[in-house]
Amino acid sequence: RPMHRPRDTETFFFYGTLMDADVRAAVLGNLGADATGAADSLEGWQRVGLRGRTYPVIVPAPGAVVEGLVVSFADGTGKAVTDLLISFEGAEYALETLTLLSGEAALVFVGSRHCHPTGRPWSLSNWELRHKRAFLAGIRRGRLV
Repeated sequence: RPMHRPRDTETFFFYGTLMDADVRAAVLGNLGADATGAADSLEGWQRVGLRGRTYPVIVPAPGAVVEGLVVSFADGTGKAVTDLLISFEGAEYALETLTLLSGEAALVFVGSRHCHPTGRPWSLSNWELRHKRAFLAGIRRGRLV
């Protein structure tokens, strides 16, 4: 029998700071407590830095692949999570539905016209070492760095 997906379930693909469990917890609080993630990839995009920011964006890049985390939010939290994430991501990002390498469709925040990519590759491990502490403190104060 086919799996029934609840109407208020949302699946996201995270490729930047939201791959970090501490950032997800700071942004989503209890809404993200039961969500689990799995590795997945997005073909045809490249992860790069943003001018004046410590976090990344993805830009179209034929032949490139972005590795990230696919996370589903269920149990009636999908809309609330989506609203929180839209607020967190801000005007630099637009929400699109893209198909991952696994074949699963996911909501992905891509750069909007307000976004200024640097073109330089972005690394989660480098960000965690250099910027995570200040970023989390910024979230607690209601602003991002």
